[in-house]
Amino acid sequence: MRRTSTRVRGKRSLRRLRCTIAAAVALAAAVGGMAAAGPAGATESGTSSIASTPLPPALEAVRAAEATQLYGSPAERPLGDRKTGLISLGDSEISGEGVGTYDPGTNGPDNWCHRSPEAAVHRTGIAADVTYNVSCSGAYTGNIKIGGNKQYADELVQSDSLAIKARNTRIKMIVLVAGANDDLQFGPVMTDCVVRYISLQGPCEPKYAGGWQARVDALVPKVEQTVRDLRTVMTDAGYANNDYKLVLMGYPSPIGPDFHDNPDFPGKLICGGLGYDSDTVWGRNTAVPAFQVGMRKAAASTGATYLDNSRLFHGHEVCSESPWARGLYIDLSKPGLPDENSVRQSFHPNAAKPPGLRLLPDAAVRLRAARGELRRPGEHGDPGPDPGRLGRRVRPAEERGDRKLRGRARLGHPQRHGHRRLGLPRRPQPELVVRQRYADRPHRSQP
Repeated sequence: MRRTSTRVRGKRSLRRLRCTIAAAVALAAAVGGMAAAGPAGATESGTSSIASTPLPPALEAVRAAEATQLYGSPAERPLGDRKTGLISLGDSEISGEGVGTYDPGTNGPDNWCHRSPEAAVHRTGIAADVTYNVSCSGAYTGNIKIGGNKQYADELVQSDSLAIKARNTRIKMIVLVAGANDDLQFGPVMTDCVVRYISLQGPCEPKYAGGWQARVDALVPKVEQTVRDLRTVMTDAGYANNDYKLVLMGYPSPIGPDFHDNPDFPGKLICGGLGYDSDTVWGRNTAVPAFQVGMRKAAASTGATYLDNSRLFHGHEVCSESPWARGLYIDLSKPGLPDENSVRQSFHPNAAKPPGLRLLPDAAVRLRAARGELRRPGEHGDPGPDPGRLGRRVRPAEERGDRKLRGRARLGHPQRHGHRRLGLPRRPQPELVVRQRYADRPHRSQP
């Protein structure tokens, strides 16, 4: 009877697991976020009072104009007296590309940054007075680092934008997503794979697989230098390293082979998944994980907090039953003949506001970065990548039935335990509790 009641309680607790996790996330976010951030605009005891380095005249003019809009005066205020701010820098993965609604002046014809009002930085839930999105679709590290190049005539180098925002507000968190447009050349590679599929030239994996790791190895130092440059910008603006969080975020794979599980699969032409099946396997299981390892290395070597979202779209890739990414998309509303800007929204997070991007604000960062609890690679038993698990379909916990959840939640893997990935206390699985409870009892075959 005791064993039976234990199992019954275990089943009931499993059924309540999702609700418990969701409630814990909401409670921790509300209490932890408020405790860490305090009232918006309030002075924190740990805030630095280091004087900032003067900006060049052109940037100072921009800073003064923005300060006047914020405070009614162009003066640079003490750090503790400023409004609080969050800022994102990088490329299309963080700019909001693919959402479909974009800030004025960033949807052509002379600027295609595609910055969206729905971008992740604007929806973090972290207490802040202002949020800035200075990222730009198509950006590479040379558009971000100190002394870099302007991407468009009306754009600043992204590190210069950070320098301005950091002097007018008290920046609490910086999110950087960069590297895909450097040596990796994600966009051209995806385009070539689609073209090869349409023109029956054969899979693109044999063409790129052999040199893929070399591409990753070449971009890592560039990302590392970019992170260091952002640190320098913040130091020149009067910040100490512990005055803010610098988060380096990875990239999810928009493609994968699981679209065959979609009972309503309409065909690749309809859903935009134009590519060979073998290429989708290679892209999700090899190309993106290799990239993720390189980004993790860049974060570890520079002291940045790493947010691994390489698995976020698993089970929700292009052509899946519930896709969180666009397939091949041609913007017919663009004036003129179709060109690269007509398809630039392809293979990016879609307008459904996928948890793929919302994980950044709503879970990992809100619960850990805002509270100073986000682990750096290698700290506190961070498991790192798990290539052996990447070939299997991973569905969100809320879509799993009790049987699947019970079968996958035995070994304590962070991907199987969503609450552990969010930094919540590990909740013992009932089946393990039962096993441990009777582990010290002799087996029937024992004398």
